[in-house]
Amino acid sequence: MRLLQCGLVTLRVCYNVSMTTITTPSHQLPHPSNATISSNAENLVTPEHPAAEKGDARLLGGKAAALARLYAAGLPAPSYVVVTTVGARAAIDGALWQQLVAVKDAAEAAAILAQASMSPQIGMALEAALMNLAPAGSRFAVRSSAVDEDGSGNSFAGQLASFLNVPTAEVAARVVDVWRSAYRPSVYAYRRERGLAGPPQLPAVLI
Repeated sequence: MRLLQCGLVTLRVCYNVSMTTITTPSHQLPHPSNATISSNAENLVTPEHPAAEKGDARLLGGKAAALARLYAAGLPAPSYVVVTTVGARAAIDGALWQQLVAVKDAAEAAAILAQASMSPQIGMALEAALMNLAPAGSRFAVRSSAVDEDGSGNSFAGQLASFLNVPTAEVAARVVDVWRSAYRPSVYAYRRERGLAGPPQLPAVLI
């Protein structure tokens, strides 16, 4: 999502649509195999991607699914790139992923995710997608789009990180920061208070 195109009115519309039309059940996938990492066409989604029109919150997360539906319907909405939930799992080292799915609390998750970085392959694909999204020198909004987030039952308002005015060279690092934010102590507390089953999951990230 290019920062200059992403005004408060547009974001508010996206939020309201997702709150009223999207139900986002928890969804957990195993870490993809190496073959899947190299060939999976759902790691990144743009408006032209076949998955965009479906607006599947399990793949795009609640916020990005709402935006994708607005865009597909021809309504005023900014263009975007989504690092999907599949892409998030593929982008993290398999050994770290296996540790992450077994964590029991925020401190343990933070220690594991401190070692995380985006895989070079997906990082290069993301950089290419950003070059197609906006001219060189543009800055971007990097926003969480978790499966449970902005759903009909739970908003997760303010729980996960968002970053504004991010230069292209720093987008991949901020995406990883968004992933880390999904395992904050406050997110664990929010899930307990809302009676949400299971631990947090790596979110999709909307750019």
